[in-house]
Amino acid sequence: MVSILKVDKIQKPNSDSDMIVFPTTVGGETTVTGLGEHVLQTVHYEHYETVTGANNTYYYWGQSGVYDVSITTRKNNSYIYFNTRIFGEPSGHNAYGRFLMAPDDGDYALIKTVTAGQNGHLKLAPYEYTGDYNSTPYQNTFHTVIDTSAYTAGTKLSFRMIILGNQTMRFNSAYNSGILYETAPSSLTLQELNNANTAIYRVGDNVGSY
Repeated sequence: MVSILKVDKIQKPNSDSDMIVFPTTVGGETTVTGLGEHVLQTVHYEHYETVTGANNTYYYWGQSGVYDVSITTRKNNSYIYFNTRIFGEPSGHNAYGRFLMAPDDGDYALIKTVTAGQNGHLKLAPYEYTGDYNSTPYQNTFHTVIDTSAYTAGTKLSFRMIILGNQTMRFNSAYNSGILYETAPSSLTLQELNNANTAIYRVGDNVGSY
């Protein structure tokens, strides 16, 4: 005889669990897996204003302060997908950007990047080498997955970018601020991912805080 149990809702025992175990009277237990979502949350920032950042200063995607660009984890041992687009034009070819992360409004540290050369995450490349600051701006992108296994659920992770290379950077337009028709926003998307459904593969030497 087969019994059928109809329920309206099944709830996980805690926020870290990706399975539910049902005890049985016949030799053990039954496990239901795969209940965790892949994308736990998404936080998106967009910046439309035209601003200039000097060498060795920070960029916050239009936010007003150091800790305003952030995501707060909902699960232990999750991952953060970091996906940014930086639109604009620097004053010269040596400009590059690095991204840093701070847990719970603490100290910022570099997220993983290559060990060789300038240790940059992205090149802030001008459109032309001739120094034509009326030229078309450039769209720079960088993506990575950040392992948050060192932090528990409820940890606030804040981000910022530092401008390096002894150049200034004009965000969201051409370097010449008078060319207002060559504008576009910069953006940052932060997604918390379920560690049970995420794989990270990296090749080569790198340095960073995670």
